[in-house]
Amino acid sequence: MARHSDDGPWADREDTGTERVALADRGDGGAMLACPSASMALVWQPVRDVRPGGAILYHEGLVRFPETDGWDAAPHATLAMIERCGGSLSFDRLIVRRVIEALRSDPVAVLGVNLSAASTDPDGWSDVVAMLRSDRAIARRLIVEITETAPFADIDRAASFCAQLQACGVRVALDDFGAGHSSVATALALQPAIIKIDGAFVQQAGASATGAALFRHLVGIARSIGGLTIVEGVETREQADIAQDAGSLWQQGYFHGRPMRLRPARTQADFIAWSDPAHRAGAGLFTPISWR
Repeated sequence: MARHSDDGPWADREDTGTERVALADRGDGGAMLACPSASMALVWQPVRDVRPGGAILYHEGLVRFPETDGWDAAPHATLAMIERCGGSLSFDRLIVRRVIEALRSDPVAVLGVNLSAASTDPDGWSDVVAMLRSDRAIARRLIVEITETAPFADIDRAASFCAQLQACGVRVALDDFGAGHSSVATALALQPAIIKIDGAFVQQAGASATGAALFRHLVGIARSIGGLTIVEGVETREQADIAQDAGSLWQQGYFHGRPMRLRPARTQADFIAWSDPAHRAGAGLFTPISWR
């Protein structure tokens, strides 16, 4: 749970809570089994404006298993196991609940949470959608990032789920665009408010002319679909400049901030970034984009 200091809602926040979750693989693709559980917690990484001032659009909540992997390591193998065992929906519901709790405890936070594409059947989320529909103040500060490390079971039902979230005020993001199972067809079907370009492409852009051309093309595709474009995996000033030159002002990666247990207090610049469409679009520097 978020810890409040005496400074009120503007104070820095730290998610100090951990939760026990069952993590077992039967080995044959079967369901998750009850077992001695692993400790799970969230860390927060900012999505930041590359322009002077570095306003933060929102913080993405990232899962960590500190007892087994430490606080710094992304648990790719564990999350892949959960998907393989058919446990994505149960696990994702747990993480969404944690992020909503963080939003409730911090009335000025804007937070993102990841969902597997395997979890996007609306039947599994009817209670959550009903809650978000009744509490728009929470919904408007929530970004649901859909990751395509697994394919969609039914893209039409996934699109229906995204539409339900957006009707509540939630912003939907398509994560890791260009990698995994993601495609232009997926983006057109889901109509996300945000497209996040996989970090491998900006890294390749600094390595070769072909990589640079591919990256610019990918950013252009994302921007033409609509919504906000964010480049992930930005680790150096050179990569930040490459992304900005390609048309992406909003970036995420170690150069802009490592995942932290402590979530910095939001500034006035952060509020302008979140609420002002002209600022998000680059104040005329680039073609204005919609914010669904």
